[in-house]
Amino acid sequence: MSAIALSNIILYIIIQASAVLSSDTLVLLTLPLLVLAPMALFYSYSQIAMLPPPTPEVPAKLFSFWPLLPFVFAVYIVGGLMYTIISTSWAGSGISAVYSVIPYIVLVFIAGSIADRRGRRVNAILGTGILGVGFMLYGISGGIMLPIVIHTLVVGGFAFMDTFTWTVPADLATGRRAPVFYGGVLGANVIAILIGILLGEQLGDSISEALVLTVSVAGLLLFASLAFLPKLAETLTRNIAPELSISEKITKVFQRAGLTPRELEVAGLVVTGASTEEMHEHLYISPDTLKSHLRNIYRKLGVKNRLEMTQRLLNSSFDEFS
Repeated sequence: MSAIALSNIILYIIIQASAVLSSDTLVLLTLPLLVLAPMALFYSYSQIAMLPPPTPEVPAKLFSFWPLLPFVFAVYIVGGLMYTIISTSWAGSGISAVYSVIPYIVLVFIAGSIADRRGRRVNAILGTGILGVGFMLYGISGGIMLPIVIHTLVVGGFAFMDTFTWTVPADLATGRRAPVFYGGVLGANVIAILIGILLGEQLGDSISEALVLTVSVAGLLLFASLAFLPKLAETLTRNIAPELSISEKITKVFQRAGLTPRELEVAGLVVTGASTEEMHEHLYISPDTLKSHLRNIYRKLGVKNRLEMTQRLLNSSFDEFS
């Protein structure tokens, strides 16, 4: 996840730098990346052999492109509108070139943490909601008020969306499916942005005249994309907790009830159906001591006798100790 976040940050910085730096300067700055890329690739392969054996995981549910691609397509048309309308309207600000990178860098790491801890789909929900709020504020303010807040919301929304768009193919693209997943998702991404840019240019040169239509189109697409959210399956894999055996579950109930080590031995024999004489012989204790242990066990478990204790264990009705 950190690699995906870092790659998005590098890409975003290069895009922003290309707008303010000369071509010669940009080439000099990007040349080190050509050296670092093969070094990073070699290092990653060298680390694979050192990885521990994989733990059992819940297989990611493979969902169709039908809910995923329309969602990505609709949201990134809004991205094209952002590049032509909102980013252009704030381009005259002296701090825009620097500040426009900051919210993306910060939020993409937050989005990565959310994706790993809470699931991938959360980023899609957050990204869509933040984008909607950003475009609504842009429409209400006429593109003049709160420019930093609006830009932060819109760019930040795409930090969450970019993280979602990259992590889902990374989760699902294994083996022969890799070209289909990456090609389909990223192809929809690029085509949608291009359509959004062309649509933004067709809305008119005057921002004020096209403002209402821009916000309406963006809002319509964002709300349309929400229809596909319930169909997006979660792709975050989680470790499977090992299933406890019946004896382990019974032992766990006894331990949580506060039985002493000696009482655990007595309770274990009771569960096996051992008679009083067999427990005397096995534990080397007197009848009075055995009766005392049994009374304590029944009291701690909240039962009256051996029969009730056995029945409740078989029926798994000791919920207060589970």
